[in-house]
Amino acid sequence: MNFDYYYEKHHKIIHYLLKKYRINYNYDEYYQQLLIKFWELLQHYHPQKANSLPQYLFTRLNFHLIDLFRKQSTLSNHNESISQALMHGIHTTNMQSVETSLSYIQFSQQLNPREREVLRLKLAGYTHKEIAHMLGCSVSSIKYYKQAIKKKYLQFLQSQEV
Repeated sequence: MNFDYYYEKHHKIIHYLLKKYRINYNYDEYYQQLLIKFWELLQHYHPQKANSLPQYLFTRLNFHLIDLFRKQSTLSNHNESISQALMHGIHTTNMQSVETSLSYIQFSQQLNPREREVLRLKLAGYTHKEIAHMLGCSVSSIKYYKQAIKKKYLQFLQSQEV
């Protein structure tokens, strides 16, 4: 398949979808994501299975764009929840919560930035696979970071007992 040929013929589908959903902010990022999906769809297209290429591209790209919106919404909700929890923990008058917040801050200072980010995402409820995708590393790296965090946490607990 010649990508340039199909791109010239069908690239307006991507622009149409972005206009349809009134994407002005991050237009280039969404365009790039849809262009990558466009290329993937061309690789997997079978004329026997789909009615027409334009219809196939439009439907699949439309659903992919909706998935991107949902993913963005989920990330925003998670970040907002974490921010609210941290702000609540800092502003609470409950002494135990303040001590817990201080312990968490002391512990997190012992972690390197990558471990701190892995811990934050893990506490937010993300899976190893999702964290690996967000940080651009492998699942085994995330497991390694998790083990390192656990080891440092056990050392931290032992130092607190003394």
